[in-house]
Amino acid sequence: FAEDARHYANGVTCPAHVITGEFDESCPPAAGERMAAALNAPFETLPALGHLAMMQAPAVIARKLTQFISGVKSP
Repeated sequence: FAEDARHYANGVTCPAHVITGEFDESCPPAAGERMAAALNAPFETLPALGHLAMMQAPAVIARKLTQFISGVKSP
């Protein structure tokens, strides 16, 4: 899992919010933090969750996405 996907950040023009699980081994919090910095986006670690946070805690993920999307201004 040594892939560094930050080079994709250059083409991203939409708002982003990077969220990772505390125990995500394939996309660990340190990698999420680096991606958020590359995207100039907020970063958040979800305690006690892993790579499939959306399956482990769907209500938490839905709430986080709803909050983020609600705060995004239309162009």
